Amino acid sequence: MSPETLHHLLQSSPDSIQLIDVREPYERNICHIGGELIPMAQLLTSMDHFDKEKAIVIYCKSGGRSALALKLFLNAGFKNVSHLDGGILAWQSSIDQTLARY
Repeated sequence: MSPETLHHLLQSSPDSIQLIDVREPYERNICHIGGELIPMAQLLTSMDHFDKEKAIVIYCKSGGRSALALKLFLNAGFKNVSHLDGGILAWQSSIDQTLARY
């Protein structure tokens, strides 16, 4: 999912998606775009509390970890899952240049 598409979803219908940040806590302390923080190491044990009927969007710093998380969700039977292409770095470039970079 592009940063622009996610931004539109968050603006128009924020309750329609479950936003998941799979970075580490120290990264989230630097900057974030919201959502629930679930580091990759904890993701498999946290999947049970997500609604399989609701859209899920996953993000990380550059898109690598969220792409792996996307595969984990799909393998667990989730259908409506995507990840933020380019991660928060792409978000910073396209949507909010005021976010701290790291």
